[in-house]
Amino acid sequence: MKFKIGEISRLSGFSTSGIRFFEEAGVISPARGKNEKYREFSLEDLQRLLICRKFRECGFSLEESVDLLKNADAQELKRHIQKQAICVKRNLAEKLALLEHLNQQIADIDQMEKGTCCEIIQMPALYWLKLWQPGDRDEDLIPFSHVYEWIERGPFTNSCLLLSPDDLLTGKGELATRWGTAIDEKYVKILGFDPQVEPQFFPSTDAVRILISPTDYLTIPSEQLEEVREFLKKMKLEVTGHAFSRIFYSTISKDHLVRYDYLWIPIRKP
Repeated sequence: MKFKIGEISRLSGFSTSGIRFFEEAGVISPARGKNEKYREFSLEDLQRLLICRKFRECGFSLEESVDLLKNADAQELKRHIQKQAICVKRNLAEKLALLEHLNQQIADIDQMEKGTCCEIIQMPALYWLKLWQPGDRDEDLIPFSHVYEWIERGPFTNSCLLLSPDDLLTGKGELATRWGTAIDEKYVKILGFDPQVEPQFFPSTDAVRILISPTDYLTIPSEQLEEVREFLKKMKLEVTGHAFSRIFYSTISKDHLVRYDYLWIPIRKP
Protein backbone atom coordinates (compact mmCIF):
# COMPACT_ATOMS: atom_id res chain seq x y z
CA MET A 1 0.00 0.00 0.00
CA LYS A 2 1.35 3.43 -0.95
CA PHE A 3 0.60 6.88 0.47
CA LYS A 4 1.10 10.35 -0.93
CA ILE A 5 2.69 12.99 1.28
CA GLY A 6 -0.66 14.56 2.23
CA GLU A 7 -2.01 11.18 3.32
CA ILE A 8 1.10 10.21 5.26
CA SER A 9 0.98 13.63 6.94
CA ARG A 10 -2.59 13.10 8.15
CA LEU A 11 -1.91 9.54 9.32
CA SER A 12 1.37 10.29 11.11
CA GLY A 13 0.42 13.67 12.56
CA PHE A 14 3.58 15.32 11.18
CA SER A 15 3.50 18.33 8.87
CA THR A 16 4.89 17.96 5.37
CA SER A 17 7.99 19.90 6.46
CA GLY A 18 8.38 17.49 9.40
CA ILE A 19 8.15 14.53 7.05
CA ARG A 20 10.83 16.06 4.83
CA PHE A 21 13.02 16.43 7.94
CA PHE A 22 12.74 12.68 8.64
CA GLU A 23 13.42 11.95 4.99
CA GLU A 24 16.59 14.07 5.01
CA ALA A 25 17.63 12.39 8.28
CA GLY A 26 17.38 8.97 6.62
CA VAL A 27 14.49 7.68 8.72
CA ILE A 28 12.19 7.16 5.73
CA SER A 29 12.92 6.60 2.05
CA PRO A 30 9.87 7.35 -0.12
CA ALA A 31 9.96 6.12 -3.72
CA ARG A 32 9.01 8.04 -6.81
CA GLY A 33 5.72 7.10 -8.48
CA LYS A 34 5.41 5.91 -12.07
CA ASN A 35 5.33 9.42 -13.49
CA GLU A 36 8.27 10.45 -11.25
CA LYS A 37 6.20 13.45 -10.12
CA TYR A 38 5.04 12.41 -6.66
CA ARG A 39 6.79 10.60 -3.85
CA GLU A 40 5.08 7.50 -2.50
CA PHE A 41 5.38 6.36 1.11
CA SER A 42 5.14 2.76 2.29
CA LEU A 43 3.55 1.16 5.34
CA GLU A 44 7.02 0.83 6.84
CA ASP A 45 7.59 4.57 6.34
CA LEU A 46 4.34 5.19 8.23
CA GLN A 47 5.38 2.81 11.01
CA ARG A 48 8.71 4.59 11.41
CA LEU A 49 7.01 7.97 11.55
CA LEU A 50 4.54 6.72 14.17
CA ILE A 51 7.45 5.50 16.32
CA CYS A 52 9.05 8.95 16.04
CA ARG A 53 5.69 10.49 16.93
CA LYS A 54 5.62 8.39 20.08
CA PHE A 55 9.07 9.71 21.03
CA ARG A 56 7.90 13.28 20.35
CA GLU A 57 4.82 12.80 22.53
CA CYS A 58 7.12 11.61 25.31
CA GLY A 59 8.93 14.95 25.13
CA PHE A 60 11.91 14.15 22.93
CA SER A 61 12.98 16.56 20.18
CA LEU A 62 12.87 15.71 16.47
CA GLU A 63 16.63 15.16 16.50
CA GLU A 64 16.44 12.93 19.60
CA SER A 65 13.59 10.94 18.04
CA VAL A 66 15.73 10.23 14.98
CA ASP A 67 18.72 9.22 17.09
CA LEU A 68 16.67 6.94 19.32
CA LEU A 69 15.13 5.15 16.36
CA LYS A 70 18.32 4.78 14.34
CA ASN A 71 21.06 4.32 16.91
CA ALA A 72 19.80 3.42 20.40
CA ASP A 73 19.88 -0.13 21.72
CA ALA A 74 17.54 -1.19 24.52
CA GLN A 75 19.85 -0.05 27.35
CA GLU A 76 20.56 3.30 25.75
CA LEU A 77 16.86 3.80 25.13
CA LYS A 78 16.23 3.00 28.79
CA ARG A 79 18.75 5.64 29.90
CA HIS A 80 17.11 8.27 27.70
CA ILE A 81 13.65 7.37 28.99
CA GLN A 82 14.82 7.49 32.62
CA LYS A 83 16.28 10.96 32.02
CA GLN A 84 13.07 12.10 30.37
CA ALA A 85 11.01 10.66 33.25
CA ILE A 86 12.98 12.85 35.68
CA CYS A 87 12.21 15.91 33.53
CA VAL A 88 8.51 15.03 33.39
CA LYS A 89 8.43 14.54 37.16
CA ARG A 90 10.06 17.94 37.70
CA ASN A 91 7.69 19.62 35.25
CA LEU A 92 4.73 17.97 36.95
CA ALA A 93 5.88 19.28 40.34
CA GLU A 94 6.19 22.78 38.86
CA LYS A 95 2.71 22.57 37.31
CA LEU A 96 1.23 21.44 40.63
CA ALA A 97 3.02 24.32 42.35
CA LEU A 98 1.59 26.71 39.75
CA LEU A 99 -1.89 25.31 40.38
CA GLU A 100 -1.44 25.92 44.11
CA HIS A 101 -0.21 29.44 43.38
CA LEU A 102 -3.22 30.23 41.17
CA ASN A 103 -5.66 28.86 43.73
CA GLN A 104 -4.01 31.04 46.38
CA GLN A 105 -4.44 34.08 44.14
CA ILE A 106 -8.14 33.25 43.78
CA ALA A 107 -8.45 33.04 47.57
CA ASP A 108 -6.55 36.33 48.01
CA ILE A 109 -8.82 38.13 45.54
CA ASP A 110 -11.87 36.74 47.33
CA GLN A 111 -10.47 38.09 50.58
CA MET A 112 -9.74 41.46 48.96
CA GLU A 113 -13.34 41.78 47.78
CA LYS A 114 -14.55 41.27 51.35
CA GLY A 115 -12.77 44.44 52.48
CA THR A 116 -9.54 45.43 54.23
CA CYS A 117 -10.17 43.88 57.62
CA CYS A 118 -7.16 42.53 59.50
CA GLU A 119 -6.67 38.81 59.93
CA ILE A 120 -4.16 36.70 61.83
CA ILE A 121 -2.62 34.16 59.49
CA GLN A 122 0.53 32.06 59.12
CA MET A 123 3.10 33.85 56.98
CA PRO A 124 5.03 31.42 54.78
CA ALA A 125 8.80 31.20 55.05
CA LEU A 126 10.43 33.18 52.27
CA TYR A 127 13.69 34.26 50.69
CA TRP A 128 14.14 37.98 50.01
CA LEU A 129 16.65 39.70 47.73
CA LYS A 130 17.39 43.39 48.23
CA LEU A 131 17.20 45.34 44.95
CA TRP A 132 18.86 48.63 44.15
CA GLN A 133 16.74 51.76 44.67
CA PRO A 134 17.38 55.50 44.48
CA GLY A 135 19.67 56.53 47.30
CA ASP A 136 21.66 53.29 47.33
CA ARG A 137 25.33 53.28 46.46
CA ASP A 138 26.21 52.32 42.88
CA GLU A 139 28.53 49.60 44.19
CA ASP A 140 25.48 47.95 45.79
CA LEU A 141 23.85 47.51 42.38
CA ILE A 142 23.22 43.81 41.75
CA PRO A 143 24.21 42.63 38.23
CA PHE A 144 21.17 42.26 35.99
CA SER A 145 22.01 38.60 35.34
CA HIS A 146 21.52 37.91 39.06
CA VAL A 147 18.20 39.75 39.08
CA TYR A 148 17.03 38.09 35.88
CA GLU A 149 17.27 34.62 37.40
CA TRP A 150 14.62 35.74 39.89
CA ILE A 151 12.46 37.16 37.09
CA GLU A 152 12.73 33.82 35.29
CA ARG A 153 11.08 32.12 38.29
CA GLY A 154 7.89 34.11 37.82
CA PRO A 155 5.09 33.91 38.79
CA PHE A 156 6.57 32.40 41.97
CA THR A 157 8.72 35.48 42.61
CA ASN A 158 7.15 38.87 43.18
CA SER A 159 7.92 42.40 44.31
CA CYS A 160 8.27 42.54 48.09
CA LEU A 161 8.75 45.77 50.04
CA LEU A 162 10.08 45.84 53.60
CA LEU A 163 8.68 48.31 56.12
CA SER A 164 10.46 48.89 59.42
CA PRO A 165 8.60 48.17 62.70
CA ASP A 166 8.99 51.79 63.86
CA ASP A 167 7.47 53.21 60.68
CA LEU A 168 4.74 50.59 60.79
CA LEU A 169 3.68 51.52 64.32
CA THR A 170 4.32 55.28 64.54
CA GLY A 171 5.42 56.59 61.13
CA LYS A 172 3.72 59.57 59.54
CA GLY A 173 3.11 60.57 55.93
CA GLU A 174 4.61 58.54 53.09
CA LEU A 175 6.60 55.70 54.63
CA ALA A 176 9.75 54.64 52.78
CA THR A 177 10.30 50.95 52.08
CA ARG A 178 13.24 48.77 51.15
CA TRP A 179 12.75 47.36 47.65
CA GLY A 180 13.22 43.69 46.95
CA THR A 181 11.86 40.53 45.42
CA ALA A 182 10.77 37.40 47.27
CA ILE A 183 9.89 33.77 46.78
CA ASP A 184 8.31 31.30 49.19
CA GLU A 185 10.65 28.68 50.58
CA LYS A 186 8.42 25.84 49.36
CA TYR A 187 8.76 27.06 45.76
CA VAL A 188 12.54 27.34 46.12
CA LYS A 189 12.61 23.63 46.93
CA ILE A 190 10.19 22.61 44.18
CA LEU A 191 11.98 24.62 41.49
CA GLY A 192 15.46 23.71 42.72
CA PHE A 193 16.20 27.44 42.75
CA ASP A 194 19.80 28.21 43.75
CA PRO A 195 20.37 31.95 43.20
CA GLN A 196 23.86 33.32 42.60
CA VAL A 197 23.45 36.03 45.24
CA GLU A 198 22.51 34.63 48.63
CA PRO A 199 19.15 36.09 49.68
CA GLN A 200 17.96 36.83 53.19
CA PHE A 201 15.81 34.12 54.76
CA PHE A 202 12.75 34.87 56.86
CA PRO A 203 11.16 31.89 58.66
CA SER A 204 7.46 31.20 58.81
CA THR A 205 5.67 33.01 61.61
CA ASP A 206 2.31 34.20 62.88
CA ALA A 207 1.38 37.43 61.16
CA VAL A 208 -1.34 40.00 60.78
CA ARG A 209 -2.31 40.51 57.14
CA ILE A 210 -4.06 43.52 55.65
CA LEU A 211 -4.65 44.88 52.14
CA ILE A 212 -2.81 48.08 51.16
CA SER A 213 -1.97 49.98 47.98
CA PRO A 214 1.60 51.36 47.73
CA THR A 215 2.20 54.60 45.84
CA ASP A 216 3.96 54.99 42.49
CA TYR A 217 7.17 55.59 44.46
CA LEU A 218 6.67 52.35 46.43
CA THR A 219 6.00 54.18 49.65
CA ILE A 220 3.14 53.23 51.97
CA PRO A 221 0.76 55.99 53.08
CA SER A 222 0.58 55.92 56.88
CA GLU A 223 -3.20 56.46 56.85
CA GLN A 224 -3.57 53.01 55.30
CA LEU A 225 -2.08 51.56 58.50
CA GLU A 226 -4.50 53.11 60.96
CA GLU A 227 -6.74 50.05 61.02
CA VAL A 228 -3.91 47.59 61.59
CA ARG A 229 -2.36 49.79 64.29
CA GLU A 230 -5.64 49.78 66.19
CA PHE A 231 -5.94 46.02 65.67
CA LEU A 232 -2.44 45.37 67.02
CA LYS A 233 -3.15 47.52 70.07
CA LYS A 234 -6.56 45.98 70.72
CA MET A 235 -5.27 42.40 70.41
CA LYS A 236 -2.09 43.23 72.39
CA LEU A 237 0.10 41.82 69.63
CA GLU A 238 3.86 42.42 69.58
CA VAL A 239 5.45 43.19 66.22
CA THR A 240 8.59 41.06 65.91
CA GLY A 241 10.22 42.37 62.74
CA HIS A 242 9.90 44.09 59.38
CA ALA A 243 6.53 43.98 57.64
CA PHE A 244 6.42 42.51 54.13
CA SER A 245 4.36 44.20 51.44
CA ARG A 246 3.93 41.62 48.65
CA ILE A 247 2.21 42.48 45.38
CA PHE A 248 -0.50 40.09 44.26
CA TYR A 249 -2.74 42.16 42.00
CA SER A 250 -2.51 45.28 39.84
CA THR A 251 -4.78 47.03 37.37
CA ILE A 252 -4.88 50.11 35.14
CA SER A 253 -7.40 52.69 36.26
CA LYS A 254 -7.77 55.98 34.34
CA ASP A 255 -4.44 55.30 32.55
CA HIS A 256 -2.79 54.82 35.93
CA LEU A 257 -1.30 51.57 37.22
CA VAL A 258 -2.71 50.72 40.64
CA ARG A 259 -0.91 48.15 42.76
CA TYR A 260 -2.48 46.09 45.53
CA ASP A 261 -0.37 44.32 48.15
CA TYR A 262 -0.99 42.18 51.15
CA LEU A 263 1.03 43.57 54.04
CA TRP A 264 2.29 40.78 56.31
CA ILE A 265 3.24 41.88 59.83
CA PRO A 266 5.11 39.27 61.92
CA ILE A 267 3.72 39.17 65.43
CA ARG A 268 3.95 37.39 68.76
CA LYS A 269 0.67 36.52 70.41
CA PRO A 270 0.21 37.36 74.13
